[in-house]
Amino acid sequence: MKKKIFIIGVFIASTFIGSAQTNTLEQFINKYKGKNEVFHLSLPGWVVKMGTRFTDKEDLDGVDIRAITNGIEHLRILAFDDKAMPPSSEDLKGLVSGAHNAKFEDLMMVRHGKQQIHVMIRESKDVVNDLLFLITGGEGDHHDKNGSVLLSISGSFAMSDINKMMKQSHIN
Repeated sequence: MKKKIFIIGVFIASTFIGSAQTNTLEQFINKYKGKNEVFHLSLPGWVVKMGTRFTDKEDLDGVDIRAITNGIEHLRILAFDDKAMPPSSEDLKGLVSGAHNAKFEDLMMVRHGKQQIHVMIRESKDVVNDLLFLITGGEGDHHDKNGSVLLSISGSFAMSDINKMMKQSHIN
């Protein structure tokens, strides 16, 4: 009997942890996806995989994304045009805090001027299950631009493939 209660407790806890990330991310996306000059895209993994068949490494500045795209189960993008009202700093902090509460770890944070790139991962048994990219602020010398992007990827990825892709893209 105690074993059943323990298993049910573990199941409920894992559901709560997974839904905390989903709820935080969902709330953030739902708040901004209908706004003017904000682009939202949600794709199942098979569509992403099919699309990468038609891309070439040269089209992506030499970055081979196939190792990552093969593991994608779901991809979401929320992109704020330069003319869009950027997400509030409170909402961004809440998104990052909610991700941390859902067992996401910071993989990398890069700042250049007003631009910030924040990459977070959630792992289980040496397999990365979720990637969260948050890019905020201006680009290059154009610090007056707000172009922000949230990219959420769920699936199964090897950390070595993620590191390889990041090295090829000169991010780290």
